[in-house]
Amino acid sequence: MQSNNKVETIFLGPDETQQGIFDWGLYRIGYFIMKCHDKEGSNEDSSLMIEGREKLLLAISDGAGGHPRGDLASQVVVENLKSHFQGEDYFSILESVESANQAVLDLKLGAKATLCFCLISEDTIQMASVGDSEFIGWNQKGKNRYSNIPDSQVGYSIEAGHMTQEQSLDDPERFYVHNMMGDKILRIESSSKISTKKGHTFVMGSDGLFDNFSHERLYSLIGQGGFEESFDELCKLCRDQAELQKLDDISFFVIRKVSTSS
Repeated sequence: MQSNNKVETIFLGPDETQQGIFDWGLYRIGYFIMKCHDKEGSNEDSSLMIEGREKLLLAISDGAGGHPRGDLASQVVVENLKSHFQGEDYFSILESVESANQAVLDLKLGAKATLCFCLISEDTIQMASVGDSEFIGWNQKGKNRYSNIPDSQVGYSIEAGHMTQEQSLDDPERFYVHNMMGDKILRIESSSKISTKKGHTFVMGSDGLFDNFSHERLYSLIGQGGFEESFDELCKLCRDQAELQKLDDISFFVIRKVSTSS
């Protein structure tokens, strides 16, 4: 199962906003990456789309503020992930993350970044994450299929039921991340392969998206209705920044299964 055109695109901290939609096999996918309008310096988000043997890899890395060269760290992460995905007949999530982490450590700058990526095949999607970038998916009726746990105090508080995900948007500790690429010892979250059906929708993004939109708000925007219109509306809200309370670089993918396997 492949797209009509070979998918291979990498965005390394672009200054100009990048946005588009493409079809891959049974899926329709939208991508967005934007530097914060009011921010000095580089865009610290990098993203990757690359097709392998009947699989598509989507990845987002967000350089950590408060550490040197977050932009370089995110770029090294996605470049290393790309080379690892291209060079292996069998793609190991654990080995690929460890390789990318070592590449950040080898910079010897104290740079850090988060990472979230998913591996898509004809009937499954599998994700992995380090840090507070998020991944969430819904079925046709809006039921949560899977959401990862942001590796932060707030993320664990939500999981423990001490606050709702929407309440967490205003928590002052939301920005404290426990675990990032560039740490000597990593905690990696990975899902099993999640079965997908027509109408299932997934969104994966950096904290620039999830610090501004609750899961419920995201579902209302892109979990239902026409894909193109819904995706364009979310992109417009991010570009205009009128609804954004926390300004940051923003990158995300929206993935929807639009056909069934024959």
